Amino acid sequence: MDQRVEWLIDAIAQRDPERVALIHGPRRWTYGQLREESLRRAGVLVEAGLRPGDRVITALPVTDDLMIAFLACCRAGGIFTTLSPLLNATELRDLSTWASPAFALTDDGQPWTALLASRTLPLALPGQPQPTAREEVMRRSAMGDATASAAIRATSSATGTRPKLVVRTHAQLTWRRPALARWDTPASINSCYLPNQFMSGEASRVFALGAILHLPASATPRGVEREFLRHRVTVVYTAPALLGQLVGQPTPPPAGLSLAFMRITAAALPPALQEEAARRYGVPITTEYGLTEGGAIMGSITEETPIGSIGRPFSGTEVRLLGEGGEAVSEGEIGELVFRSPNVMLGYHDDAEATAAILRDGWLHTGDLARRDEVGFYYLVGRRNLRINVGGFKFAPEEFEAVLLQHSGVREAVVVARPDAARGEVACAIIVSVGDPPPDDEELRSFCRTHLAGYKVPRRFEFRDTLPRSALGKVLRRQL
Repeated sequence: MDQRVEWLIDAIAQRDPERVALIHGPRRWTYGQLREESLRRAGVLVEAGLRPGDRVITALPVTDDLMIAFLACCRAGGIFTTLSPLLNATELRDLSTWASPAFALTDDGQPWTALLASRTLPLALPGQPQPTAREEVMRRSAMGDATASAAIRATSSATGTRPKLVVRTHAQLTWRRPALARWDTPASINSCYLPNQFMSGEASRVFALGAILHLPASATPRGVEREFLRHRVTVVYTAPALLGQLVGQPTPPPAGLSLAFMRITAAALPPALQEEAARRYGVPITTEYGLTEGGAIMGSITEETPIGSIGRPFSGTEVRLLGEGGEAVSEGEIGELVFRSPNVMLGYHDDAEATAAILRDGWLHTGDLARRDEVGFYYLVGRRNLRINVGGFKFAPEEFEAVLLQHSGVREAVVVARPDAARGEVACAIIVSVGDPPPDDEELRSFCRTHLAGYKVPRRFEFRDTLPRSALGKVLRRQL
């Protein structure tokens, strides 16, 4: 049954109001308290003039105040729009102008020159609204449509394209896949160790279970681990970049952790990092594949998932692999991964052309190239728009990157196209080496020739100390 986000809170609050719902630092909120506080803040928004369908924007990091503001916005009929606090002033200004919000939320209620809105309010939304405002909030929620828009978040722009604003409805955020994963239990304590863009989807998942959502308050990896211990966290939901900070600590984790699973999302998880995390925490490290436009659609949630696979589709999600002509490809062949599920976005805000390009007849076209083995496991091959064309021969740079990472002298590798007068473009490998000096160019070419066709072997190698990455660990190819 389609639901609104705030109804998830109300359902638990009615039958078990003292059940813990949310933890942030020293503060704990029960489902009953979360309901009452989000009602109060929603009343503040209504008194300030928020109308159903208005957008409320913020670029603040994840806290309990941010979570309650999201719930309050849902109750009042608004659309909660989150932008990354890591964006620069120009990016914030461009995206907030495009979103055209009625209100911006800042920590102190003072306007940000880079975050444009009609009015600015403090994130905590202080004050006690009149009873009529509370009644209006309850009326809007009771009469609210589950198919109405609830949240907007920006896509990543690792390849240099302008971010798009993805619109998700209440029904899409609250949809539950039929077969629950092993960590989807009411007894789980779920730590969302991710930026603010992931908050609305993960919170909706946890609150639908009646489980506990933990939002880390510490600014250091060691402090975050201590929070895992203090709050008896059982499931951690994070990204490779943040996982790398956790496992890169020189000291072992605190004794007595209650962890049972770690769920990794947002970017590819290097096998070496996965092994290191499994050794440090002694729990399964599962990966999930998905998009901002459609949430998680498949994952490696079982131990038999082959190394390098992104797993199998979750129940309730249909997946196809299509050739360049739109035809279905056979097992083992490469095709574009397309899918449909109740979780697929409503569309891009104010961009009908881009929406039509990616969302066709209910199927979301990811732009990712993949193959499927004989038992139904999927493997990513690359991005369709990243393919390199060497004299008419096309290949995915990710294929070559996977080969380079097998060389003992290569820690990280990214392959990009460089202009070439004779061939149009050639492959250039940008490498972070394991030690100093780095491997010799000819040594690397020879190594690659044993695994790849000759036209795929790069003509050029460049060595860097580090690769530019986003906050979630995705390589920023536009900067290479």
